[in-house]
Amino acid sequence: MAKDPSISFLRECFFYNAETGIITWQSRPEIHFTTARAFKTWHTRFCGKDAGGLSSTGYIDIGMQSRLMKAHRIAWALSYGEYPKGDIDHINGVRHDNRLCNLRDVGRKDNSRNSAKHKNNQSGISGVRWRQRDNRWVAEINHEGKQRHLGYFTTLIDASCARKSAENRYKYHPNHGKR
Repeated sequence: MAKDPSISFLRECFFYNAETGIITWQSRPEIHFTTARAFKTWHTRFCGKDAGGLSSTGYIDIGMQSRLMKAHRIAWALSYGEYPKGDIDHINGVRHDNRLCNLRDVGRKDNSRNSAKHKNNQSGISGVRWRQRDNRWVAEINHEGKQRHLGYFTTLIDASCARKSAENRYKYHPNHGKR
């Protein structure tokens, strides 16, 4: 994996507005380019404009040094002077919302405890599904890398309550399963 560019290099390239979450290209030094023509062309096309674009996964990707970087990692690095130690969690679950108040540096486990409801979820509640064979609702939760069975229930409300109780017990983020 390619090494992240230095923070000083990022500061030469970008301006980050922590309130809006928008990263814009700054006027870059000519030393960043191989030719004077590349320098002039780049400045005409990009200087002062929003950096990056929305990826198919919903994040903003910014191309630089022949690779793509996630805008939220750049935002964190520009704000704190270091790259995040873990994953960046978008607290509200909106992957392209890179306002500083919406970003937190967490471990992989904590990041997964604030994930959106899966697209194929049919019950409307994370970790709750209908089991046709038993004609009942099943509630489950992941904890410490293992799937935990919470029980079979005749009503969706009971299954939902069991799941929410387990989310509280295992310290899931309040936004988990929303969106």
